[in-house]
Amino acid sequence: VQTCALPISRGALSTWLFLRLLGLVYLAAFWSLDSQVLGLAGSHGILPAADLMSNARAWTTDAHLGAVDQFLQWPTIFWWGASDAWLRGACEAGMVLALLLTAGVGSVLVLPVLWLLYLSLATVTGDFLAFQWDSLLIETGALACALAPWTLWERPGAHDPPPLARWLVWWLLFRLMFASGVVKLTSGDPLWHNLTALTVHFETQPLPTPLGWYAHQLPLTMQRASTAAVFAIELLAPWLIVLGARARVVAGAAFVLLQALIALTGNYAFFNLLSAALALTLIDDRIVLRSRPSSLSSPSSPAGPIGPGGRVAAYGQWALAIALAILVVPPSAEILARQARVQLFTRTARSPLQDALRSL
Repeated sequence: VQTCALPISRGALSTWLFLRLLGLVYLAAFWSLDSQVLGLAGSHGILPAADLMSNARAWTTDAHLGAVDQFLQWPTIFWWGASDAWLRGACEAGMVLALLLTAGVGSVLVLPVLWLLYLSLATVTGDFLAFQWDSLLIETGALACALAPWTLWERPGAHDPPPLARWLVWWLLFRLMFASGVVKLTSGDPLWHNLTALTVHFETQPLPTPLGWYAHQLPLTMQRASTAAVFAIELLAPWLIVLGARARVVAGAAFVLLQALIALTGNYAFFNLLSAALALTLIDDRIVLRSRPSSLSSPSSPAGPIGPGGRVAAYGQWALAIALAILVVPPSAEILARQARVQLFTRTARSPLQDALRSL
């Protein structure tokens, strides 16, 4: 009776799953980089990190910058050393910590270190970690710090994160999906305007899979319908995020489906898994629990009285979420608005789809 009286959480289960998947993404990222980092940024690599940091140290010395300003200019732990051992050590430490995150051990401590390690490696490897998925992982890792419960061991559904932290993740997901659609539609490429881009996409994308070959053989009508579906998911579905729990489930399912189809036909590293993990945060626990078979037991409830330690943890999560909101929302909203204005209102080429997007 007491268990039934406890209110059901809204995001505990989906957050728990998101953090486990984020651990797998970090593991893939660090594991892949570990075998390449010396060839890219090692002492005999293409762009040696030691040379970069030496030049950075000379520049900051001439500019009379302090330690804090140095880190803000080049946010990396490799100020302390950029040898091959440091580079490999950062990757291998990242793999170990990613396994802990996947297992739900000490996430509140592990996540900030994972974020700092990957940011540090991205800073010294330059163009090699400047892809969309690298930037996405860095921002996701920062926002995930506000989702992590302040406990050393996580149980599924036992910790409901601050709503503000979930909305920050949804804001990132909105920008990711909506901007992806805007870029396609305003690129000036007639293939997107006449819905025939997929007729060449599958054979020109990174490392097409065997299924990509079959997708390329689909008839033109299906290719155009698929392109239209991509626009619907990327330009319209993001707005469902603000329309309530059930609408968010629809949006999340559409995003996951799109990422699954992309992953089946091409290789975009960990981008699709990370995007799908973000989309899963849209699922409301109450909807999942109402639809589960009655034979399944209920997950641990996050509700109920909390002691002083629990209050401190809750206040800490809220404080971190507020700080991240102040740092992330204003600049990202300004960038998105500026890009939309430039793309939609300064180009001379127009199409019916682009005019509709301008109106929206």
